[in-house]
Amino acid sequence: REYLTPVLAESAFHDRGMLTPEEFVTAGDQLILKCPSWKWERGEPSKVRPYLPPDKQFLSTRGVPSYTRVSVLQSSKLVEDTVQGGMGDAEGDWCAPELQKPVDGDADADEVLVESGDAA
Repeated sequence: REYLTPVLAESAFHDRGMLTPEEFVTAGDQLILKCPSWKWERGEPSKVRPYLPPDKQFLSTRGVPSYTRVSVLQSSKLVEDTVQGGMGDAEGDWCAPELQKPVDGDADADEVLVESGDAA
């Protein structure tokens, strides 16, 4: 994936919402400090990225209760509202997604489904 989006040498968080590897590690360390269910993982040796520390390749969480079953999420409709306002120094709108359980007979229920994709 680095051929599509090269690894950043300078921060582009405020402009494009992208982190440098150093910012990612710092943010991950803060996440682990505040939320102990998260932890760093090494990952598979063949997939290690040289720009990240070997023992901090990705973050994972376990033991977090889910009050919604996957089948409910898959049959739900994703509705996105645009919220007006600024975020930090960068002004602009942001998206507030909400899952709505389809009502019987809803013609649009099958059109928009929540899909699980690769999160890298």
